[in-house]
Amino acid sequence: IVLNGMESRMNYFLLEQENGVRYLSPNFRKSYPTIIDAFATLKDEWNDIYKTAMINGVDFELENRGTYTAVKFVQPLDVAEYETDELMYMLEAIIATATSFGQQVKFENVVQDEWGGFRFTEVIPQLMGVNEIDFPL
Repeated sequence: IVLNGMESRMNYFLLEQENGVRYLSPNFRKSYPTIIDAFATLKDEWNDIYKTAMINGVDFELENRGTYTAVKFVQPLDVAEYETDELMYMLEAIIATATSFGQQVKFENVVQDEWGGFRFTEVIPQLMGVNEIDFPL
């Protein structure tokens, strides 16, 4: 199922259900005029519902490159140093936030060239939706 309406100008956070299952969700309470504004609050936790997907101590800068937004990590990001789910949520929240502005991203200053289906040497395509669920046929 492909969800429409990804261009909502919102940033993405973790939403954890009582059973411990986590999903990425936009913060429906706030939209932003620019991608810079949305990214500036990705580490903020507004309430006990939306938790940041950003990893503490992992900082990055944004740069508009015309056809995409560069997400450059301040310190080299070695993906082997992080728990897989934690890192995947952070990367997907960044990509989903950019997608909500109709933007693609390219991650820079990553030690590895590939990880978890990402090719960090290339621009990452926009998401069609978040929280992919497989339905048995």
